[in-house]
Amino acid sequence: MDNKKLDIALAVITWKKPITLKNTLQSYKINGLLDICSEFLLWCNNRTLEQEKIAEEFNFQIFGPRTRNIGAGHGFVRLAELCTSKYILCLEDDFVLTENFNQVLHELKTGIYLLENNISNTVRYRHRKNPGVPLCSQDLRNQEWICMPLLFEAVFFRDDPTDLVEITRDESGAYITSYMYSMYTNNPVLYNTDWFYNNIGCKIMPSEQDPDSLRGSFETNMIKIWDNIKPIVAHAPLGLFTHMDLGV
Repeated sequence: MDNKKLDIALAVITWKKPITLKNTLQSYKINGLLDICSEFLLWCNNRTLEQEKIAEEFNFQIFGPRTRNIGAGHGFVRLAELCTSKYILCLEDDFVLTENFNQVLHELKTGIYLLENNISNTVRYRHRKNPGVPLCSQDLRNQEWICMPLLFEAVFFRDDPTDLVEITRDESGAYITSYMYSMYTNNPVLYNTDWFYNNIGCKIMPSEQDPDSLRGSFETNMIKIWDNIKPIVAHAPLGLFTHMDLGV
């Protein structure tokens, strides 16, 4: 690995939206994310020739079935199996990068620091000030405690989320909470690859009897698994990625 690069794999999941995918990967190129990371993996559900051309353009390795959609969660598990980097940044195809190179480098180094020092097990990177739409917790603004598993969504609504005693702030500037206040998400998240695979990937396996059950089984099983592994969850000081689905 180039010593100037971070030991992070970009693991991107896509389905049916080649224009959205290309727009997203272009934002990674413009803002220097492709210069920072060491590995580029793309999982395509219902993989097409058009997606393969986009992957080639941005130097991503491409994987995925041509005739099935196994969902985002299982796609991330497959990419974790294929990943050779120490860390994996899980991204869906409609999370564009809106911050500049220096901010990207700072926030990713902060994430590595949090994982390396066991301060957190996961680090979230959806942009706090510009999260994009839809934001599922929008109706919880200033009343986040109504749904405790979504309490950490306060990072999007409050200038100082530590107004809530369940949220603390690390010296790095990142916000920290318990799994009890921050349920699993497919939004942009950085993991130690081995931690992700051993704690999540190995515990959600395909059904040999019904392989098409993958899509529904991941989210259903994650509720129980999340409670069992009890991760500490962090959110980056600012965040990097904005949800922007072009619909095509």
